[in-house]
Amino acid sequence: MHKRSKRFANLLAMMALAVSVTGCGSSAAVDSSSSDLTESSRSQLSSSSIQESSESSRPMDESVLTSEEVAAVIQDYLEDHAKEQASLETQIASLEAELASLEAEAAASSEAAASSEAASSSAEEASDLPSKEENIPTKSYTVSKKYGSAGDIKGKTLLMSIFADEADSSWNWEDQEDMALYSKMYYRLETACNWLEKQCRTYGAESEFVWDWMENADLYKRASFTEKLIRSDGGGYKTQKKWIQDNVDVEGTLKKYDADNIIFLFFFDSAPEDAPNPWSISIDCGEMCDLEICDFFVRYREFEVEPNTMAHEFLHCFGAPDLYYSNDKIPQKYVDHLKKTKSKDILYMVYDSEEIKETFSDLDAYYVGLTDSCADMEKWGLGKSSYVK
Repeated sequence: MHKRSKRFANLLAMMALAVSVTGCGSSAAVDSSSSDLTESSRSQLSSSSIQESSESSRPMDESVLTSEEVAAVIQDYLEDHAKEQASLETQIASLEAELASLEAEAAASSEAAASSEAASSSAEEASDLPSKEENIPTKSYTVSKKYGSAGDIKGKTLLMSIFADEADSSWNWEDQEDMALYSKMYYRLETACNWLEKQCRTYGAESEFVWDWMENADLYKRASFTEKLIRSDGGGYKTQKKWIQDNVDVEGTLKKYDADNIIFLFFFDSAPEDAPNPWSISIDCGEMCDLEICDFFVRYREFEVEPNTMAHEFLHCFGAPDLYYSNDKIPQKYVDHLKKTKSKDILYMVYDSEEIKETFSDLDAYYVGLTDSCADMEKWGLGKSSYVK
């Protein structure tokens, strides 16, 4: 360290003494009684007699600085301090610049990682999409020319309930009996749909029937006809089909529910003595019968339309034939066989019950497309299912 710097410590201690120092030709006086003096300072000052001299003074003790030296030491200190301060400020500025650079790099790295992840996610999504060269299947909401409006029972089927008036009967919502029948049809329809869904599940198929007109207002309609429609010959089908075409957006309704099938249920407030058995008309009756309907004469003879009757007619719309009489798929010998074995197949007979006690056979499953083969078909020479090529 510089000699003056070494003495700087002494200077700091002595500055508190308020020492007045004079150069050559000057006198110096020190108040040795000052309360600010330390004992060592007093001793030092008392041992040093400063005498006046007209031309020159005796050289001062080396530990005592002249005013010029004091000023020089202070100047050196200030300069050293300034240099240190400048050096520290330079280091701080350098560190701040380095920190800013690191933060910028971190931000850029984070942004790059986010962009990379987004690009990776987009690439994965894109990889799941079919390429332009692939054939992209699109769902059709039009009525099938081959299977009609009720094609595959494994899909979603809409049931639109139409409470209809006709030439000889009409619904009266102020009549308690009519209101009771309305309520019965609602709950019996629920039972029929639940039963059918359960039977499909036993064959590993998921089938959904959307029927609840309380939850889905557009599945409930009122209709009024001037001609007689409570009849057994199906002669009113054209009239009913035209009403559907004029009043129902079939394609739009299928699209709204993302459904595969739709069946139109006409409920008539029939007089028991005048009404035939309920029946259905499906595509099996001819190509013009593509909008498949069920006519439910809610009272017929001593019966009412029960859940098993509804399920029986729905199965016809999906291609299952009656088993209680001979037809183009069922020979008489098989009808006799069912009678002899007291079959409880739902397509052979129905009980008068709020519950469905009938059975759903392998043959029924085969005819509605749940299976590709059936032992009875080959054994008895039955007609082939429309779902089997």
